Formats: sequence, C-alpha cells, structure tokens
Amino acid sequence: MVVRAADAQADERAAPSRGARRKSRTRGRLLAAARAVFAREGLENATIAQITSAADVGFGTFYLHFATKEDLYRAVVEEGFGELAQLLDAALAEAAARGAPWWEQVRVSVGGYCAFAERNRELFLVMFAGGRTGFDLGRELQERFAESLAAQLAETAAEAHARKLPAPYPYPARTVALATVVALTRSTLWWITQEDSAARLSLEQHTQTLSRYLVAALWGQTPYDAH
Repeated sequence: MVVRAADAQADERAAPSRGARRKSRTRGRLLAAARAVFAREGLENATIAQITSAADVGFGTFYLHFATKEDLYRAVVEEGFGELAQLLDAALAEAAARGAPWWEQVRVSVGGYCAFAERNRELFLVMFAGGRTGFDLGRELQERFAESLAAQLAETAAEAHARKLPAPYPYPARTVALATVVALTRSTLWWITQEDSAARLSLEQHTQTLSRYLVAALWGQTPYDAH
C-alpha cells in the first residue's frame, strides 16, 4: 500500500496540472489561429486582435504566451517545421533500418516532405508571407535542414566506401545538401500554390518528378562526363 501510494504521488507530480493543460491548449489555439491569419494577411498586415479573435481568446491572453506578433510568427514556423524534421528523421531511420539504397532514401524523404506540404499548405504560405522576418527565418531553417542532410549524405558516402561500393555522389556534401533543400522548398511551394488544381501534378507525380531529378543530380551524370 505504501509503495502504491508513493507511486500515485509520483504520477501526480509528473502529470501536468489542470492550469498547465489549459495554458497549453490556449497556446495551441493561438498557434493554429495565427497560422491561418498569417497565411491570409501576411506578417506585416496581421494584427494581434485578428489572431485572438480567431483563437476565441481575450486580447490580453496573447501576452501570457507571446511577447510580440513576431515571436508568435517564429513559433508557428519553427514548431511547424520542427514537426516536419521529426517526420523525415523517422522515415529515413525506417528506410535505413530495412537496408534501402540511397536513392530509395531520397524518394522517401521527398515523399514525406511533399505529403507534409500538401497537408500543411498554410504553414508554407506563412513562411513566405513574413517579409524580412520570414526570409531570415526561412534561410535559418533551410540551413538547419541542409546541415542535417549533409550529415546523412556524408554517412551514406562513408558506408559506401567501407563496403567498397561506388560513391553515391561526387560533390561536396554541404553544397549538394543546401542546393537540394532550396530546390525542394521552392518547387514544392510553387506546386501547392497552383490555383488550377486540375492542371496541378498529383502528390505522387510531384514526388516522383522531384525524386528523379534529385537522384539524377546526386548521381552526377552529365554530358560533360562522356568526354
């Protein structure tokens, strides 16, 4: 009985309080509302009043969670793309665990990225609706993704070398990684903002096109190599 009582007390201490849960829910509503308002109005034109109204919370409640509109904007973008990073890491880990070749890992990454973009169209619009703040934050996030990708590429190259297999790409990892992330981001933004849905490529078509393009680029085959 003593052990059970102690366990119950430990569980109670570990569980978030009712107030903490309420605060977390309110913060989530502000983030969701801000994503929609920023996507529609842009960072410069969006107002705190619009966001709190969309979240159905009091104006003063905003300042219990964020100091400025820009702080909220950063939280929307960073937390949204943080979720994307976790999804991609998990997908790559699963592909690597089953021994998928590097070109299959590229396809898995591109597929995960594009599927996330299709489900989170507003988030991508927010990224490019933030003016200078959005540009700086976007560049920062792209560099983070590129660093992570460069590390994965370097690991893949090292593994190929250890197994005496041909190198998967002949270029510096960091250069390739940044070019890949920028191309993927810009092309996917263009894809999700096409107004004519009938003419827009399907998710499968877009993923296949980008995957083939990136694999061809990483493989390093050009007309110049034939001479």
